[in-house]
Amino acid sequence: MRVTYQREMKVKAELDRLEIENFVPIRYKMVDDGSEIPRRDLVPAINNLIFVRSTQERISGLKASNEVLEGVASVAIAFVAVGLLREV
Repeated sequence: MRVTYQREMKVKAELDRLEIENFVPIRYKMVDDGSEIPRRDLVPAINNLIFVRSTQERISGLKASNEVLEGVASVAIAFVAVGLLREV
């Protein structure tokens, strides 16, 4: 799922609330806000990307009815891969 305007964490929180399995790769970034000691912030490692395990129909339905997920673009190829993953 591709997320615009750096709303990855907001969309992730909404997917978590809806109990939809998802993953946002994150990393630490040093931020200098003018204080003596720079701080470490957790930020998405890949901008505008969330990995989601669900069906395309379910995500499309949620995008149509959920205010937080409106405007989120989905990538069709990601849904094809979900059907190929099987636990052994």
